[in-house]
Amino acid sequence: MSVLTRDQGPESRDHEIAVHVRGYLMVFGILMVLTLVTVAVSSLELPHGPAVAVGLTIAAIKAALVAAVFMHLRHERPIIYAALALTAVVVVSLFGITLWTETDGHAPGTRFTAPFTVAEPPAAGETH
Repeated sequence: MSVLTRDQGPESRDHEIAVHVRGYLMVFGILMVLTLVTVAVSSLELPHGPAVAVGLTIAAIKAALVAAVFMHLRHERPIIYAALALTAVVVVSLFGITLWTETDGHAPGTRFTAPFTVAEPPAAGETH
């Protein structure tokens, strides 16, 4: 956002505000369209894996739009982007490690149950 100088009048300021509002409204429209796409994809009855991948992709695009425009990250210094990238790498790594240990069969894993219930102990011959 630019700072007004003495040469700029109220008309220039009004135009600059209108440009920013137009951009915000455009991003809002894109977010609404992506929300409708998310609802449409959920009704396609895709297999679980692809449905999650598509949903997370749409959510990532929406999050990036919100961060870039409404949180004004597109105008930040490079050090902010480096910190954001490092945070994203750590989060993805932690999720990856969790999913890897849950699916490789070497770790005992977690028996997910419904809320307020107790998991049944594994059968005698079952190794998990």
